[in-house]
Amino acid sequence: MLGSAGAGADTYRLEPIHCQVLFFADHLGFSRQMGRFTGVSGEFRFDPDDPGAASVEAEIDVSTLWLGDRAWERKVLSADFLDARRWPTMRYASTRVESLGDDRLRVEGELTLRGTTRPVALDVRVNRVGRNSFTLQHRAGFSATTTIRRSEFGMRRLLAAVGDEVEIRLEIEGVLIRRGSEAEPAAPSAGEEVPQPRGVKGPVELGAIGAPQHRHAPAVGLGVRPEPADLDALVAGHTGRAQQRLGLVAEFAAVAAVQRQDHGRPRSEDRPID
Repeated sequence: MLGSAGAGADTYRLEPIHCQVLFFADHLGFSRQMGRFTGVSGEFRFDPDDPGAASVEAEIDVSTLWLGDRAWERKVLSADFLDARRWPTMRYASTRVESLGDDRLRVEGELTLRGTTRPVALDVRVNRVGRNSFTLQHRAGFSATTTIRRSEFGMRRLLAAVGDEVEIRLEIEGVLIRRGSEAEPAAPSAGEEVPQPRGVKGPVELGAIGAPQHRHAPAVGLGVRPEPADLDALVAGHTGRAQQRLGLVAEFAAVAAVQRQDHGRPRSEDRPID
């Protein structure tokens, strides 16, 4: 899926710590109760200049369900609802993406939940594509909403008490792992001489997967002679890692300052119960 759509788009890996799947369901008409899943993994492709060529494949670990109450979590994970023991993972794969303008997308795809696959469309807002000022990583972030009927996925218990319609909200971030312009170079064949990159002095060693690796620099490609821009990227990589460490130190210091201010105040439990 990812390989067939958006050949010029960048590839991002979903970052679980900044990916939240929230859902809301009616409770006897009194309120709309909220739950969430945190175990999100997968990849997506996106090009801001051609958003309609985007694609996504994602999985959610059903066992990461959080409802704020262990008894309810056990009930919803049971065979009456999600049947997590039999179906531990739900999956979503896009089939078509339409750009609606003003940073809005409509993503059509298929959701596989509890052994049933049905079409589900997402209304998506592109929040930001750019560099994280703390980690210096290139990221893309999105918000999305949709509504499903749980009965269509085999969950028909307590429909009168717990609503059939489930509103879903997604907050998603991905970290860039490959530029769309980067071709996958072929590994050198056995016995083939690996050329030493121009401008890199010293021995070049052949890595375990056939990539030339300088003793003091990361590999620049699989047997591909780099351009000067590649060497600039190597230097920038070392500089970026140093800046990243400084940014993390500043972030940790800010968190510590907030914790000192909050010392002694009552704190509510906001983490899932193991």
